[in-house]
Amino acid sequence: MLDEIIDILHNIHVKYDLIVIHAGIVDSFPRPLPQTLFYSKSKWAKLIRKMIKPFRFFWLNYIFCQPMKSQQILEKKLRDLFIHSEESHYLLIGITKQFHKEAINTPKQAYYLEECNKMLTRVVNNRVDFLDMSNFDNSCCYSEQDSHFNVEGNVMMYQLVKEYLLEKIKN
Repeated sequence: MLDEIIDILHNIHVKYDLIVIHAGIVDSFPRPLPQTLFYSKSKWAKLIRKMIKPFRFFWLNYIFCQPMKSQQILEKKLRDLFIHSEESHYLLIGITKQFHKEAINTPKQAYYLEECNKMLTRVVNNRVDFLDMSNFDNSCCYSEQDSHFNVEGNVMMYQLVKEYLLEKIKN
């Protein structure tokens, strides 16, 4: 989760020349329950999750549909991280479109992912660059089951980051 990555980086007291952070959908994908219930090990929370599953689409449309973390919280944490580690440069890699069945059938998913990418662009400064992946829609680069890159997707991402690094070295 982006939230946890920020916390880890904030507590590392080592200077790195470049830190690459690839935002994923975990923080910004709409969920049918708040984070506390979503990850809770209690029997009550497990029962609620089990009861919602068959009605997920209805639940997301009419009961609860929010990302794990608010974009405001993530933006503040990123800004604090950049202040804390002012000697490092960052490359933020945005979130790609989602093609798997659950994403297509999840209300507001495109909106929340776009909002996360917008938040990432707002924190860009002279030490923070943003690689926009929102227009990348090559569905052959994704696993058929979920939104993770397959081999082709990982090679594509490697090439994009490599091009970025080579351009940075030139300048």
